Amino acid sequence: WILTVIATVPNFFVGSLKYDPRIYSCTFVQTASSYYTIAVVVIHFIVPITIVSFCYLRIWVLVLQVRRRVKSETKPRLKPSDFRNLLTMFVVFVIFASCWAPLNFKG
Repeated sequence: WILTVIATVPNFFVGSLKYDPRIYSCTFVQTASSYYTIAVVVIHFIVPITIVSFCYLRIWVLVLQVRRRVKSETKPRLKPSDFRNLLTMFVVFVIFASCWAPLNFKG
């Protein structure tokens, strides 16, 4: 709740919140300030996507390292189960990005 309030407060100073009678709600006006809009997209979309990407990649690398240590194979290779795990993590990431993007790139 605190982060939501902190993220909303700058909108009042920039004047980027306007009432939209089509949806009966206040919305973010991207044309209020191009610099502010860019900052919002970077802070609210690009930074979270980057952090999530880094974390998922790091988790996958750690899982592969632990699996190799436990099995101590002579030839490290990607198994079908490893590929399925990577694919599952990738799908979760794409779903996250797909759900989050429209809020930042609406026209």
